[in-house]
Amino acid sequence: LGHTVIALDSDAAKIESLTAGRPPIFEPGLEELLVRVLATGRLRFTTDYAELAVADVHFICVGTPQRRGENAADTSYVFSAARSLAPRLSSRALVVGKSTVPVGTAARLREQLQAGAPEGVQARLAWNPEFLREGFAIRDTLTPARFVNAVAWPPAKRGVRDQRTHRAGPRPGATGSGRSGGSAGRARRKR
Repeated sequence: LGHTVIALDSDAAKIESLTAGRPPIFEPGLEELLVRVLATGRLRFTTDYAELAVADVHFICVGTPQRRGENAADTSYVFSAARSLAPRLSSRALVVGKSTVPVGTAARLREQLQAGAPEGVQARLAWNPEFLREGFAIRDTLTPARFVNAVAWPPAKRGVRDQRTHRAGPRPGATGSGRSGGSAGRARRKR
């Protein structure tokens, strides 16, 4: 799509594998797509949140497994990613949550992002949940059947509209973060 993407994960072995063009999961066509996009130089992987400071849009794409012994989602990975990302936000940055979370999570997350953001930076958060089917994730990402987003105020809405229409900002993208054994984040210079 022409965006520059930096994907972050806390698992260094996963980052090494992805950088070598070897995805840690099987999805039809993923390895070929990964190799092709890596060759363009517009995709790279890191474990260092500092590299995300250049991004315009940050996607938080982490697991929300069921809490052990409960019927509730464990959102600790979402909040951990946001805590690590917040100090690197700029005034133009938009954070987009992709993880499936319980009602009320986005409001608490925005408060956390704002508390951790640099002085004078207004944290912008939007939510765009994933609708990816196993075996069809690439197709579902590139040609989604629906695009659902939620925003709390107009500046975040503008950032989501730019993401949806693939209008690239002037700066390279960065990503949400992942957990070990979890999912890597995605970015857009898109962020």
